[in-house]
Amino acid sequence: MEAGVKRNTFLLLLIQALNVLGDDFFNIAIMWIIYADTESVMISGIAAVVWHLTDAIIAPIAGAIVDRSSKKKVMFVSNFLALLASVIIAIYAFIFDGLPTWMALLSISIMNILSSFVSPARKSIIANMIDVEDMQKVNGSLSTVELVTSIFSSSLGSFVLAFAGLATSVMFDSFSYLLVLICFLLFNWKVVEGKSVVDQKKESSIIQELKDGIVLIKESRILKAFCLFQILINLTSFTGTYCSALIYNNFGDHPEYLGIIDSFATVAAVLGSILAASNKVDGVKYYPVFIFFMGIFMAVFGLSSSLLLSIVTFSAYYFLLYIGNALTTLKMRYIKKEYMGRISGFFVTRP
Repeated sequence: MEAGVKRNTFLLLLIQALNVLGDDFFNIAIMWIIYADTESVMISGIAAVVWHLTDAIIAPIAGAIVDRSSKKKVMFVSNFLALLASVIIAIYAFIFDGLPTWMALLSISIMNILSSFVSPARKSIIANMIDVEDMQKVNGSLSTVELVTSIFSSSLGSFVLAFAGLATSVMFDSFSYLLVLICFLLFNWKVVEGKSVVDQKKESSIIQELKDGIVLIKESRILKAFCLFQILINLTSFTGTYCSALIYNNFGDHPEYLGIIDSFATVAAVLGSILAASNKVDGVKYYPVFIFFMGIFMAVFGLSSSLLLSIVTFSAYYFLLYIGNALTTLKMRYIKKEYMGRISGFFVTRP
């Protein structure tokens, strides 16, 4: 790797850690507050719909915009707006000592919309900057940083919420966006935009580009399989939505339990990711089997009133998820660079 690419790769790893840290503080706080205030599984279900629907509707459009835009502008604008939104949410929560449910749901929607631009933009940056032979190493490093950071941020986020409150948790998220913007100021954008194969003066509409992306998926058996995998992952997903409600319902008002369970699950995810990277288990071949057992583990987790059993089942779920979900590099190899944003927008996962 040349010097500029190495520096950018290091900054991407740092940005990934900051994003995970901030997101965990925000997500844990918002979802816990929603259920603690309402004690309604139905409201948590609405939060789940908001969580996933934002991605399903916005992510493909965001990806198409990324394909036709400067990645630098996308990253700066989306992160600055996320910083602004999180500061407003934190100030409101501080002044009024909390958030009404409708505002919490709106906050989830706004933050998810903004993050929908970040994921495809990051994939496009990697595709434009990193040589094919180095992609697996870079994506593996990003995944490892994400998981290792989650081990600490899940526990830390839940304890900050328990002892310092919602406003402080969201303010930590705001600070993480500020640090991300500083990292992007240090980024060498020439090695990203300079290698881009995208003509940023496209005359085709965003709708037409989305249609082109759908056609590409339809014509590729592998991309259709990837799409199915993402749907299955999202259908078995509990984290960030029902997970908080289940733990509150089964253990009472103890957000620190959520952090403990998440931390053990993240360690299991790291082990699953390492096993997948070793190529000793064919995650693609056995993924339907993994999905079956993941469903069983989630069912037991939902019924469990034992902290130990909850830790075991939730950790087993994440272990299988990350054995089979080490597909980022594989997907990037099958997607043309000029389609990277819009196609990856169809593959958004909220595990």
